[in-house]
Amino acid sequence: MPDALPFEQMTIGERTAVLTTLAQHLQISAAIAQHDGDPIWKFMSELAVRLEGSRDEVAADPQRGKEVVRKAVRLLSEFELQRPRGSVH
Repeated sequence: MPDALPFEQMTIGERTAVLTTLAQHLQISAAIAQHDGDPIWKFMSELAVRLEGSRDEVAADPQRGKEVVRKAVRLLSEFELQRPRGSVH
């Protein structure tokens, strides 16, 4: 996505949308990880819950939001890297 803005340059509405999407992906991945017995599910689930509860405040603070996005992407990446190739979820 060459035209994608860095998180801190997005509008608050755009940042909120990104955080909402991340929270949803964290929830879905946490459920799959829990089902598979992967302990990372706890971290993803906790971040999703915290993010849902503070999404507006996080979106209003670009630097804080950037750190939350980094943490969420890191967790999701770790989860994906542990999945067998070709797995679907």
